Amino acid sequence: MGSSEKKDIIPVVIFHVGCPEHLPYSVQSAQRWNERVILLGDEANRKVAGEWFDHEKLDLTRYNEFLKVFENYSTYTDFFAQICFKRYFLYYELMKELGFDRILVAESDLYNCADYSSIPSLKGAYAMVSTVDGQEKDYGWSSCCHCSYWTREALDDFLNFCRSTFSDNKELLLKKWNYQREHNLAGGVCDMTLVYLWSKDNDRVLNSARIFDGGTIDQNLCDRVNFSENEYRYNSFAGIKKYVIRKDASGRKQPYLVKADGTLVRVFAIHCSGRAKSAIQAFDRSYAAVCMSQLGAQLKIKLGGLKNRLLGK
Repeated sequence: MGSSEKKDIIPVVIFHVGCPEHLPYSVQSAQRWNERVILLGDEANRKVAGEWFDHEKLDLTRYNEFLKVFENYSTYTDFFAQICFKRYFLYYELMKELGFDRILVAESDLYNCADYSSIPSLKGAYAMVSTVDGQEKDYGWSSCCHCSYWTREALDDFLNFCRSTFSDNKELLLKKWNYQREHNLAGGVCDMTLVYLWSKDNDRVLNSARIFDGGTIDQNLCDRVNFSENEYRYNSFAGIKKYVIRKDASGRKQPYLVKADGTLVRVFAIHCSGRAKSAIQAFDRSYAAVCMSQLGAQLKIKLGGLKNRLLGK
């Protein structure tokens, strides 16, 4: 590959501390399709990826300045609420450290099934996040970054937005937090809230929950909704979206979602959140294996609940 082509490569960054069972499979799926994948991690996962970077080596000065204005307007622990924001600062510092002007962030519970550098819309995009329709209703205010694209300019702008919002516009965040408390709802203000507020009126931010370049990104395998309700067929028995898996010209397995009218839509990545983490490994085998993994995961949850009731917990 020539040097001019090298410039078109989008580095894929996966951040995780520790080494849960699903992590190697997520990393392997990214490496199967993409030329450069960096695991931003710790000693526990040093050997998981071909390229690894110690997150503790990155400068946290900017993040520590952010913490001076940050308030936890959520039911999450302070540790969890803070680390949700911390990763964006880590991504930015990694970009500076390695000289990247853009990256594709793949969270560690993602099944990657595309060469992100070959997706046309990303060549000129400012950023890409996932926003399900109807976020203004009941202060939903959520955009996910499980598979997100960032230019360094966009990420810098987002970090500035986070600091200025907590510093100078807390009243906006309190609208959501007060609604959550009044209705006794779990959650509250988190990084996804700020991503939504930052991106919602920016035409340069691509919405990966929609169909683009002939494909889409599954925002949650277990969720009936991707961008809109009943957009794709759902397997109620397994509790996941319906998939058809075919092989591409190179022999790699390529998953497709099935629209309500039967049309197949290529999928660039699948968010296997929560109980669906076991599906990451299963997708390499078959859709039937994915279904079985989810039936097993649901059974485990139900048995755990039964055990707790029997023990009076």
